[in-house]
Amino acid sequence: MKTINIKGKEYTPVNERILEFHKLYPKGRITTKIISHAEGIIVMMAEVTPDIENEKRYFTGYANEYQADKRSMVNATSYIENCETSAVGRALGLLGIGIETAFASSNEVTGAQNREKLNKDLTCEKCKGPMTYAEKEYSKSHYLVEYCRKCQETLKKKDEAF
Repeated sequence: MKTINIKGKEYTPVNERILEFHKLYPKGRITTKIISHAEGIIVMMAEVTPDIENEKRYFTGYANEYQADKRSMVNATSYIENCETSAVGRALGLLGIGIETAFASSNEVTGAQNREKLNKDLTCEKCKGPMTYAEKEYSKSHYLVEYCRKCQETLKKKDEAF
């Protein structure tokens, strides 16, 4: 399988993992399912069954993506597809395909590195505690303030009281 180098480590892209799966398991199946999808955040599950005649042996992978993720040019237009690809890659990884040097997909590694940079030094305007970039963006778009998830909950309760 072809690999790509990211920060000195070789990663097998998901398309290569899928091709390898179909070579190794001609009676196999890959399915995906949306677990939740609301307000630009999606969670998906992929299920990989090596042999459809033995459906008790399967592998699952989960992923989530945020449409307004500023560090992902892909998510602005294709966050659902990106999430599905990541979930499939993780399920194939659990089966053992494409994890010779690393389990995570290249997108996950790059995303984690970018999140680390974006989350650095972010603090909630209300409680002054740490918050993530995703919390900040969600809060700005829904409440016009930069609150952590805990403080956002207090705003939701106030909205429900009216």
